[in-house]
Amino acid sequence: MRQPKPSLSLLVSDPKERYQESCMFSRPASQRFGVGIDLFALSLVFWLSLAAPPAGAQFGPVVLNSASYRWDIGTEEFNYGAIIDGTSDAYDTCYLLEVDGVSYAPSDPYTFSPDGRTVIFPEWLSPSGLVVQRLIYVPDSGGDWARFLDIFSNRGAAAIEATVRIHGNLGSDGSTRLIATSSGDFSLDPSDGWFVTDDVDGSLDPSLGHVVQGLPATSPLFPITQISLIGDNISFEYEISVPPGEQVAILTFAIQAPNQATAQAEAARLVNLPDEALVGIEEYLDVIGNFYTLGSREACRGVAEGGACVTRRGEQGRCLGGRCCTGCWNGTRCLAGRSPSACGRGGVECRSCIDRDPCTSDICTDSGSCTNPFAPAGTICDDGLFCTAIDRCDGMGRCVGTGARCDDGLACTTDRCDESTRRCIHEPPSNECLIARRCVARGTSPPGRSCLVCDPERNRFAWSVSGDGCAIGGECIPRGTRHPGEPCLVCDPDRNPTDWSPARVGEPCGENRCTGGVLLLAPTCNASGLCIPSGSMRCTSGSCASPSACASTCTATSCPEGFFCGPSGACEPLRTNGSSCSRNEECRSSFCVDGFCCESRCNFPCHSCGLEGREGRCVAAPMGSDPRRECRGSACDGMGRCIAMDAGILQDASMPSDTSPDAPHRTDATLPGSEAGMGKRGCICTLHQRASMRPLHLYLFLLMGLVARRRLFR
Repeated sequence: MRQPKPSLSLLVSDPKERYQESCMFSRPASQRFGVGIDLFALSLVFWLSLAAPPAGAQFGPVVLNSASYRWDIGTEEFNYGAIIDGTSDAYDTCYLLEVDGVSYAPSDPYTFSPDGRTVIFPEWLSPSGLVVQRLIYVPDSGGDWARFLDIFSNRGAAAIEATVRIHGNLGSDGSTRLIATSSGDFSLDPSDGWFVTDDVDGSLDPSLGHVVQGLPATSPLFPITQISLIGDNISFEYEISVPPGEQVAILTFAIQAPNQATAQAEAARLVNLPDEALVGIEEYLDVIGNFYTLGSREACRGVAEGGACVTRRGEQGRCLGGRCCTGCWNGTRCLAGRSPSACGRGGVECRSCIDRDPCTSDICTDSGSCTNPFAPAGTICDDGLFCTAIDRCDGMGRCVGTGARCDDGLACTTDRCDESTRRCIHEPPSNECLIARRCVARGTSPPGRSCLVCDPERNRFAWSVSGDGCAIGGECIPRGTRHPGEPCLVCDPDRNPTDWSPARVGEPCGENRCTGGVLLLAPTCNASGLCIPSGSMRCTSGSCASPSACASTCTATSCPEGFFCGPSGACEPLRTNGSSCSRNEECRSSFCVDGFCCESRCNFPCHSCGLEGREGRCVAAPMGSDPRRECRGSACDGMGRCIAMDAGILQDASMPSDTSPDAPHRTDATLPGSEAGMGKRGCICTLHQRASMRPLHLYLFLLMGLVARRRLFR
């Protein structure tokens, strides 16, 4: 078991409340050198606290956990309540909170919990009328994570619906990769309860885990409606509905871990809400909307008063006053202990005596009945009006509010309260902006951010982008500039003047690459701002002319196996037997005979590979034909021989004229001495062969005559 490291937590405060800083000193036991070193650290912090900060400086709290992971929290208008850098540039301002498109930016200073582990940010009124507050907790031991609890209170008389968005930028920049999700795939969708991002496993930058909601099987009341990872930007949204007089809370966790496996294991653990993940927020378990906490109120949904219930920890109880009480009910609230006598009513357990009137006391009598007398004058109450700050009971059952609540303490602003919108309005002078509780003169830029400027005509309560560009990460980015590591992210101030926007879908985000006769087409941008492959194609020429282009024409050796260089300059598939051809190289069989790809050389007389209906097969020519003009003055007999027609002499053409391997495949050969081709190689029938065949011819002629005579006189 990992032992917690001894640590020292200090809160450094400027007496004029210009800034606050939480300093944590942590040292393993093996490296402690005594009290003197710690006293040196204390002295250092003391002297730092006396030094005035630079003009305009905005310091935020920094909290470390037992593994010295750093959680530095922003307090300026554009990063309020976000993690700015984390450890080793893990973040570039992340976990910003927005409600209905407006950033959470309260004007009052933050405070710390007594143990220094929770940063408590002040309340802020959203455009929809919700009172919003953020609590950030970093445990001293038991995990390298931070917990964000965003609380939304409805103090009006009607239900309020709102869109809650948490978003930001990761320090892994253009190398950001989605490593794992709770659903086990590699794409984010609204059913994921957690996901892990990183660049290189085990690198200097921590691996990051993001726990955003309970798993689908737990059916949270307000699950995520939209979630995305675009480049190095994360975003997730919730649609919440807060009944009048009620609260809803959104609970999320951020994890910094030494490697991806640790980040995944921690995310899988936190999504099930172990006890240490809920330290200090027990009172909000009832209202957490994106996890099913089985808190006292959730456990009693649909259960009648007095009915059985089970808490998140599996404890048996009864629903009293709309809550699951596992102890003793005194008529007003649930007390610790199982014995009814612990309630102070002689063992009598009352039904719910709560009448929801802040100016009456809810009492369970000894007989078990309820009474609700007027609360004493001065009892704190809420009159339901936004613009009153001090609400007290008058002793007659009425809640009366006095005093204004909209004084921001700044001499440069005009303060007023608008009851209809339930908002405090702090108006700066017409030529100034009110930003992060400071009045800023027109044309002023924040330190180190020349691309931001106070422009009251454009926005009196936030920095405006100067010029035609974007202000991203404190830098001025001209319109149309591409992200240095993500070619599908572009500065488009019309869509987002303070962050990168996805480039146009289908826009090229790289170049063609040609290798081995295959052209890889230039990748293009998708709607999420990611650069994706566009496919590939084989060069028609079979070769590359350059690293990014195909050659325009093929050569005899450039075409791949199974192709030949065609007359158009493109590689064509080798042709099968029976296909027309003009060269041997065009045929899969390597034999182009009689204008067709043939099964063999077919260099026999009175044979052909181009007979109609039998193209590609070497067969004997039909009787009476001479397709290659080989039989001088005669024709083929249908059996691969020539028949002399002039003198009725049969010529022997049973042997090929040339059977050497290099003999050309004849298509128009003629007999030697013929008028069409004197001296060419042709049929082997010669004059001396015809003379030697004459007796055989006479014998056949006489035989045919005898047969004819017998038929005539039969």
